[in-house]
Amino acid sequence: SKLWFFETFCGEDASTFASRGRDALGESVDITTYLTGHVKPYDVLALMTVLPQTEVLFARPAALARENANSLLLLTAEDTLQAEHAMDLLRDTYHEVLPAI
Repeated sequence: SKLWFFETFCGEDASTFASRGRDALGESVDITTYLTGHVKPYDVLALMTVLPQTEVLFARPAALARENANSLLLLTAEDTLQAEHAMDLLRDTYHEVLPAI
């Protein structure tokens, strides 16, 4: 939901979200103006599981379908991603996005 996005990535609680009318924002809004650096490590890993260039780094035996949603449970030592892969993605993304700002 939009509220979840703003709570997770923009550091806004539900009352701030409502008072600023964020629910009315449409698809064409540039969300980068609202981002405040509230990205958690698991958000990066979740993104990496679906990006074509990084999804091959993850084993897929722990898929779970529940309540119309698919989840990937990475719970064992074998599921651990080498930190360099995440760091590479973050560094590459930073260098790609920075010139556009």
